[in-house]
Amino acid sequence: MEMKPKIDYLRLSLTDKCNLNCFYCNPLEKKDYLDNNDILRLEEIVRVVRVLADLGISKLRLTGGEPLIKENICTAVSLFKKIDGIEEVSLTTNGVFLFEMAEALQANGLDRINISLDTLRPKRFEQITGQDCFEHVWKGIEKSIEVGLFPLKLNMILLKGINEDEIIDFAKLTIKHKIDVRFIELFRTSNRLSVQQTGSLKSSEAKETIVSKYGELFPEGNVVGNGPAEYFKLKEAKGTIGFISNLS
Repeated sequence: MEMKPKIDYLRLSLTDKCNLNCFYCNPLEKKDYLDNNDILRLEEIVRVVRVLADLGISKLRLTGGEPLIKENICTAVSLFKKIDGIEEVSLTTNGVFLFEMAEALQANGLDRINISLDTLRPKRFEQITGQDCFEHVWKGIEKSIEVGLFPLKLNMILLKGINEDEIIDFAKLTIKHKIDVRFIELFRTSNRLSVQQTGSLKSSEAKETIVSKYGELFPEGNVVGNGPAEYFKLKEAKGTIGFISNLS
């Protein structure tokens, strides 16, 4: 008998709204946000997750839009963690509200956090996202580490001609910090001209850049969390480096 793969992981989008305006996503120009009446109430979402937990779902990732703009997000985390069968609740965020919310999220049971961050340079951050708030996002990252939201993953979208000169800077973060940095190829899911004109940068090119600087990368299989990333580690580094391609 052919064995079917076990599905134990659910990505749950809590909102289609976002507080940033990244050029490759551009949510602030969307005209078709869902009406609040068309969005499940929290108690309805909890009911759905409870049913799915009975069917074998044990890991839950909260996404958006930007999930931290949901006013009841901490309550949601707490309720999900109390569902029998749910072993892990994680969250993907742009980090804008993390400084204020990291401690409450951890206290309500959040296990892990992924932060979308395409640059470590404040001015470039503003150019990519449309908002001048890099320093506040970085304070949120530091706060997340302080309160123990491990492992913390930073997701960097590879944008040719925009941020490939920061690949080494991101990789360097893993040497002294318990951070998993993931280099992700741009998924061309938008028909926007700005996205179509952005040059492709392969995750393999990012890997070659790091190897040329530091030498050998060591395969790392002991990384918490579902996902398609292929993980490696620099010698004596505290964190890991992951690569995600369009074909993952």
